[in-house]
Amino acid sequence: MPNWPGAPADPDDPPTMACGAVLDFRSTEQVLQSHADLWLASLTGVDPKMYITADKWANVLIQAHRALAEQPECAGGVSEPLNSFLMMLGIAVESAAMGDLYQAIVPLAYCETVSARLP
Repeated sequence: MPNWPGAPADPDDPPTMACGAVLDFRSTEQVLQSHADLWLASLTGVDPKMYITADKWANVLIQAHRALAEQPECAGGVSEPLNSFLMMLGIAVESAAMGDLYQAIVPLAYCETVSARLP
């Protein structure tokens, strides 16, 4: 994806920050919205604007996980990156379902990195 703000897609262009460096100090809501805007909505077709309940993000993640699981590349086990992505999105769903949205953003960061490398 051109102009991707996440991790570099080029393996010859490694990040300059030390592993584990945290530079994102936005609120959990802002981080979740950023994930939705950058890749989640376009990859899964789930629009967070359709959910206005208190458990909005848990619902968004559940629906995104379902939508992705139904894609033929995942359902048939054909795409290793998508299956890995689906697994990490599932972990985010579990955290969100338990009410821990902050913990849900950890696997979503992994998903962002993988999604930047998807065709």
